[in-house]
Amino acid sequence: MPTLKEELEEVKLKYTALREEWGLQQEHLGRLQSQISVLHTQLQQQSAFCASLGAILGHLLWKASRSAEIVETLTAGNRIGDFFLIVVGTLTSFMDTYKQEIPSQNSDESQFVMSLVGIVTNIAAAAEGRLFLIIDEHGKNLIRHFVKMLQYIPVPSGNCLKRLIFMSLYNISINNVGVIYLQGQPQLLTGIVKTLEDETQPQELHMMALRLLQAITWEVNCYAVLENMAETVPRKLLEKFLRSPNQEFNSAATAIINNIERSRLKIQNLKDCGGKYEECK
Repeated sequence: MPTLKEELEEVKLKYTALREEWGLQQEHLGRLQSQISVLHTQLQQQSAFCASLGAILGHLLWKASRSAEIVETLTAGNRIGDFFLIVVGTLTSFMDTYKQEIPSQNSDESQFVMSLVGIVTNIAAAAEGRLFLIIDEHGKNLIRHFVKMLQYIPVPSGNCLKRLIFMSLYNISINNVGVIYLQGQPQLLTGIVKTLEDETQPQELHMMALRLLQAITWEVNCYAVLENMAETVPRKLLEKFLRSPNQEFNSAATAIINNIERSRLKIQNLKDCGGKYEECK
């Protein structure tokens, strides 16, 4: 049997071997950490480059899409649906990341998102473009996301983004099919009312919200939609703008109240006379 001294020497040898192995592993781990640091830096640089490139190209396309001819070319292509999907995905991710406050407009990330929404706004500004948006499934999905995002955009950091979305939705409301589609989006009224009730919002956004509400209340043929409008949009809120010294506010609020009352009377007359009216849309 080995003596105690021999056992001690054997343990010392094992300890030395393990210590050397640990040292080698530490060196290997150090090299891996160094590689990770390099890759992380490269990834940050690549991400910054992509954001900058996206902001630049998006800005250029945003400017170009002001032309009706460019919009016609875009909608005639077979990749416009993919573009709408990119806008939805990018905007959703952006809003999930910046729920409380949107980065400065000077940041590449904000400029990229703004340019994407701006392109959609310009597409909706052209007759062919807004028609395409409301007949294409990806386009309608994008409209639904715009409507949903409207009530969650943080203020005041997101005012510019909200302004673009209001412009897009108003452009869509110019089309007869588009306005009916918007009337069928209950969340739109919630977003509009939230904007109108927020006294910290700039007058420009209040005016945009009123104009959009005026557009979607102009001709309501659906009883359920009309009832939802009456329930969601407080009469007191409209009366507040009626009393405003701002003539544009006063005029828009008056038109909205008249629109709702006119549609209500029309549907009621149809019901009383046994005529046909739509229960829902």
